[in-house]
Amino acid sequence: MNFRIREDQGDGFRIDTDSGYIQYRPVDGDNEVWWIESRKRGGGTKLMDLMVEHHPCNTVSWGATSQQGQAFRTKWHKEHPEIGDSTDGERVPFEGQFDPYDSDDEEEERENPMSTRRNRGSNPNAYTVDLAADLYRMWHEKDPRKPTKKVMDFPEDMFAVGKATHIMYESDKWEEDGDFHRYIHKFTSLPTLYAQDGCCLPEDVEPYADKLTSKLLGVPELVGEYGFPILASVISLRWDDGHKARKITFKSYKPVMSCSVNQKTVAIFADELLLINGGTMVVAAPGIMD
Repeated sequence: MNFRIREDQGDGFRIDTDSGYIQYRPVDGDNEVWWIESRKRGGGTKLMDLMVEHHPCNTVSWGATSQQGQAFRTKWHKEHPEIGDSTDGERVPFEGQFDPYDSDDEEEERENPMSTRRNRGSNPNAYTVDLAADLYRMWHEKDPRKPTKKVMDFPEDMFAVGKATHIMYESDKWEEDGDFHRYIHKFTSLPTLYAQDGCCLPEDVEPYADKLTSKLLGVPELVGEYGFPILASVISLRWDDGHKARKITFKSYKPVMSCSVNQKTVAIFADELLLINGGTMVVAAPGIMD
């Protein structure tokens, strides 16, 4: 396997491979895993093995913000019984989105008590409310305020209208509440922009594909409550419809920017729902990454 290892985020390290990367920090025999991103089946396991090869450890500290991540963590420690999992100890686990390709549904149901298949009922997505709070803490590095409820009707399908190129947003992440700073993110992997049918986009824009909203948001079905972390306010969004570059500027108010609990989709709640998904894009502690 081709890989590159380098120093990252001060006292940490990053290993890049053709199929993904891992970020971590070795501290006194414990590797604190910050992030694993894999785009190939088995890639997460290989990244973990590379980390241990170059920085041997007795234990690993890692959290998981998805069900697949929890199943993958359990599976990896079963395959490496000599290395302890300090996540369940007194130390606060580090948040991370782990390789979704290293677990399957059957193993996930056996190992993960939060499996959506087990919890289906009047509110099968109730677990996402707690995950949304965790994502808020990951993004902002502070505790969320009391959750608020809003009734929304999600469309069954969303329609691909082009590729997202840039987003400008304001957030008080890492700062005191109300101390907003402006950020611009360039989407290097060009994820797809999805809009609702009849959305307030230019009339000459033609959708070219559709996708289930539930799939974009990473849940079996949109029933009952669903948790969304409030990450930022959106100033503008640039995208390309395949023919020309376009820009949406939100002047009358600032739409809310959020993300799905699997961190793979950016959600913009404007007059109509907009979703950005695809490429290598994920929402992580440093911000949007791709």
